[in-house]
Amino acid sequence: MCFAAGLVVLSLWSAPGGFVTAAILCALGFGALMTSLQSVAVSIVPREKVGTATSTFFLMLDAGVGVGPIVLGALLPATGYSGMYLALSGVMVALLGFYWLVHGRKSRPTSGVPLSGRGSTSPVATGAPR
Repeated sequence: MCFAAGLVVLSLWSAPGGFVTAAILCALGFGALMTSLQSVAVSIVPREKVGTATSTFFLMLDAGVGVGPIVLGALLPATGYSGMYLALSGVMVALLGFYWLVHGRKSRPTSGVPLSGRGSTSPVATGAPR
């Protein structure tokens, strides 16, 4: 929601203070969003598929970074920058609702790998006796 709020601020407040406020909100939202989405991607797959899930996550992230400017560039003449950022905030809110419907509203079994023990074989991290 913080990222969507930053996009709304960016679309409606064109003064320098608006740009700074939007930058702070977008940075906080993007930082929280990326780590949360990667955690979701890793937590819903079996242990042996964690590498595949991570690779797929970053592949789709890179595809979005590559295709997004092309699509938004085509939208820009019709909406202008303000309308584009406002539309993007609407997309973010809609995708938040989609996430909740698909994943967030119910508890799913995890991969069985405790978050503190991922990638570690130490007895402390895995819970094994010493």
